[in-house]
Amino acid sequence: MEYKNGENRIYAVNDEGVEVGEVTFVPTGEDMFIIDHTGVDDAARGQGIAQELVFRFVRLRKQNLLRSRNIKKYKLQNKKRRLGFMPSLFL
Repeated sequence: MEYKNGENRIYAVNDEGVEVGEVTFVPTGEDMFIIDHTGVDDAARGQGIAQELVFRFVRLRKQNLLRSRNIKKYKLQNKKRRLGFMPSLFL
């Protein structure tokens, strides 16, 4: 499996050269990005590809000193906070 950086995305290519997964992100300011999509081809699921894509995004973010926010996780944390739960940290 090979992982490549594209414009506002990181994607995975299998040994046959076929793209099997990606994480895409949208810049929302000078130093902030939102992960808006993570997907893996059905045939490639269960191999940890999505997890590796997100880890690579986090590494890229840290190298470039960017901040990121996963929309769904952020909304869930805010909902839990309103209900009195302690938020968990993703990054």
